[in-house]
Amino acid sequence: MHAKRAAFLAVFIFAVVVCPLGASDIHRWDRTRKIRLIYGLAVTNKGDRPLGNITVRVPEIQDRPPYQSADVIAVRPGDFTRERSPRDVPLARFEIEKLAPGEKRTFLVQAEVAVSEVTYRLQEEKAHDPGASMRQFLSLDGDFTTKSPALREKCREFAREKNPLKRAKNIYLYIISGAFTFSNSPAGSGVDLSFRTKHLNCSDAASLYLVMCRLCGIPARYVGGIFYTSERKWYPLLHAWNEIYIPPFGWLPVDPTLGRISAKNRSLCFAHIRNRYIALWSDQPGAFSIESPSDADHLEFHHSVHAESL
Repeated sequence: MHAKRAAFLAVFIFAVVVCPLGASDIHRWDRTRKIRLIYGLAVTNKGDRPLGNITVRVPEIQDRPPYQSADVIAVRPGDFTRERSPRDVPLARFEIEKLAPGEKRTFLVQAEVAVSEVTYRLQEEKAHDPGASMRQFLSLDGDFTTKSPALREKCREFAREKNPLKRAKNIYLYIISGAFTFSNSPAGSGVDLSFRTKHLNCSDAASLYLVMCRLCGIPARYVGGIFYTSERKWYPLLHAWNEIYIPPFGWLPVDPTLGRISAKNRSLCFAHIRNRYIALWSDQPGAFSIESPSDADHLEFHHSVHAESL
């Protein structure tokens, strides 16, 4: 961890001091927190007969420069295989041959993580649209799509703004401005339902922001992970936010859920990320999963997250 972290810091210092980023200077990169993180899934058979052939997948945390460096220390239990999702998310895959009635199994990833607070100095006049290399982050497919004429019309309104940074900021302000009601309820049935009902949780908000940005020509991706509600107490919440790609600045973090809370948060959640975010996966709405050929209704699961400062 120490050698890797030192290398990560060296690369960052070289990039900022020796090779200035110009318009995209990261002018604040500080308050680094080092954390021992243990997260995963607990699975219980709530039925009255054994269940078998169950597959459990847990994402393996990765580096996310410039704000996150991570080392996976252990995966438990040790009899697992590594694979990647269709969206290239690294996963630990576990197989349960038999789960007795009332039996509980826990599947965990342990990591050491360093997260930093990062703010970008942005000059709107230098922003420009990306080239063809970002095409994969502009396509609409799978969970990130829409058939809503009303949503497409709204995006055409935003697309009239020629500057991509202003365009992305306007979409962000629209979502956090009060037009939507936010809650912690389970995710809805897609972007179109969220847009029609104007009810969002963090996953809905991140999905909606992604689709609107992509319809407006702004490369965007979904990020899933953990947010700590307090800097003093480790009280974690599973959370979702976004990253948008604006040349020449690169990938910029955006949180359309927490940005609505206050005027201070409005600025802290666009092109800024606090050291209370830990990214576990990206590019898909969920990475924790359970597959069972039968009696899936009798499988109960919950996420497990524990963190402590190093």
